[in-house]
Amino acid sequence: MVLDPVAAIESIAEVLERILGVDIDMVWSLSPQSGNVFIDADQFEQMMLNLALNARDAMAASGQLGVSVNQVEFRARENASANLPDGDYVQIKVTDTGHGMDDETLRRCFEPMFTTKGPLKGSGLGLSAARRLVEDSGGTIQCTSEIGIGTTFEIILPVVAEEAAHVSTSQAPIRPRGSSTVLLAEDDDVLRRFIVQVLRRNGYRILEASSGEQAIEIAREFGETIDLLLSDVVMATLSGRDLALRMQESNPDIRVLLISGSEGAAVLEGLQSDSAAFLAKPFKPSELIDQIVQLLAR
Repeated sequence: MVLDPVAAIESIAEVLERILGVDIDMVWSLSPQSGNVFIDADQFEQMMLNLALNARDAMAASGQLGVSVNQVEFRARENASANLPDGDYVQIKVTDTGHGMDDETLRRCFEPMFTTKGPLKGSGLGLSAARRLVEDSGGTIQCTSEIGIGTTFEIILPVVAEEAAHVSTSQAPIRPRGSSTVLLAEDDDVLRRFIVQVLRRNGYRILEASSGEQAIEIAREFGETIDLLLSDVVMATLSGRDLALRMQESNPDIRVLLISGSEGAAVLEGLQSDSAAFLAKPFKPSELIDQIVQLLAR
């Protein structure tokens, strides 16, 4: 579809800021005259969220993330390595002040299964998927990085003359406010705080746990009904799937929503299919609430 990248990024700006947390400063430079591009809107937003999450991980406790969108004139003879024809392009840059990459990591960062995050931090699929999306849309994505300075991802997409599809915010569905109790198990402190904020704004009662073991202890001590378990899949010792299996053994009526940035819906195998669902990270607040509403309505 034809997309206005500035409008798309502005629509997820709040999500980006909440995911990054208060210790990382966001610097925006979004030119409204950048032009439109032809790209899948949902995958574009997913790509931007993934780049922001990667930057957050690279900056550890604090730092700065810059997002810029501009129109540039491209000449093939001046940029032979990009293999793009002459023309006008939208340039999107995501720059962090993190620890940077060494030459080997930089060379391999777009490989499908390459990751430096360790066995508990993901599959490395994000950058590979980003490159595939950008190239399928007629563009290119490149990365520059320096140890101790930071990393920049530059996305170049051809400008198209067509008007961008307009989605009126007034047409957004009205979601019922929740009143159910949700047990949240998420070992990422920033993401857990973000999810708690989203759920509380929508009326849900939240029980917080930073691990699967803590979730079990909270459930054991809680004297009332827990309507839904919302859990990350990959956690240090007890996985979200194993937590869900144990919770359903003691409470067959509990609904389960598993979330992950590295696993897929196959993790639901063995759970009660009519009361379990999967949501890929990162996600919009509206997507999370929609999934919860649907699960609790079953």
